[in-house]
Amino acid sequence: MIASSKLQFTFQACADLNSIWETIAMPDDRFGSTNSEHLTAASSFVDQFEQVCQLLTLHPELGPPRHELQDGIRSLLFQRYVVFYRNRGNCVEIMRIIRAAREIDAVV
Repeated sequence: MIASSKLQFTFQACADLNSIWETIAMPDDRFGSTNSEHLTAASSFVDQFEQVCQLLTLHPELGPPRHELQDGIRSLLFQRYVVFYRNRGNCVEIMRIIRAAREIDAVV
């Protein structure tokens, strides 16, 4: 699959992704599951997230515009998270990855 755009992450998006990975890989509640199960789930999340990001490079207008937040921002639902991104010429910039249940008025 050849991407038509490059992919970049803001510092905040990297921090968001790291926090999500840690939450999945090292949860506070460990009832009935093993560390390897959590690491496998975290790895699977990252693999699926990478596929979604590659899809965005091929189809940067996939998500609906979110003009109410900021001009040029789009969002895409991914599992229990919302990915906020914008198309900047030949680059798709991932701006934030936040829980879908979270209030989003001022996070971008």
